[in-house]
Amino acid sequence: MDPTVALLACADAYCARRKIVRPTLSGYMLRDSRVLDRIAAGGSMTTKNYRRCLEWLSAHWPADLPWPSGVERPAVMEPMAAAEVVEVAA
Repeated sequence: MDPTVALLACADAYCARRKIVRPTLSGYMLRDSRVLDRIAAGGSMTTKNYRRCLEWLSAHWPADLPWPSGVERPAVMEPMAAAEVVEVAA
């Protein structure tokens, strides 16, 4: 699936479920309310921001909403517990 189509499918499903609009979601994910509408209009974004958006959506996805078919869902990384943090000597 085209990455733009995949991202917008996830974004639109999330927005519909949460009853918000794309600019609001874009602001949550990237602190820029214009990004998703720019993508929908044919614009581009960096690979880093694309990955950041899908990871954010995956981490905040409603449990009762199926993830859009044809879109690979990224794994949600759990924060490390304090005991797992390893200090490196300088």
